[in-house]
Amino acid sequence: MTTQMTHQSARPVPWGAFVLLILVFAWLDAGRPVLSAGHSLALFGRTEYAADSAPLDRAAATAVFGRAELDLRRAQLPEKGATVRANAVFGSIDVRVPEGWRVEVDGIGILGKYRGDDRNKVWDGPVLRVEGVALFGQVRVRN
Repeated sequence: MTTQMTHQSARPVPWGAFVLLILVFAWLDAGRPVLSAGHSLALFGRTEYAADSAPLDRAAATAVFGRAELDLRRAQLPEKGATVRANAVFGSIDVRVPEGWRVEVDGIGILGKYRGDDRNKVWDGPVLRVEGVALFGQVRVRN
């Protein structure tokens, strides 16, 4: 009696589906309505955005295998506050804010980092909210 063993090869990794998922994530985030500051998208590259002195209502930055820099040091924060949506997938985002701004960082790092700088924490005044996800990436808020 002879027994035959069949060898099953491992299934290939669906890299195409993975890349498609990342691109859909970036596209959905890019479609969010953004007023005054604009949207910064770094897709396999680098982008820099510096807000002018107009009141900042909201802004967004997305980095997919890239680096985005969002410089808000010359922007004005209205009394009602503002929101920055920052999402990084295998990339990094630096959000620069002026000293004296009250900043709340509400993001999640999934095998990545989502952090703010607490050195100049201010408890009064309007709030800049930074929210989003860092998936295998980093989002950093600093002066």
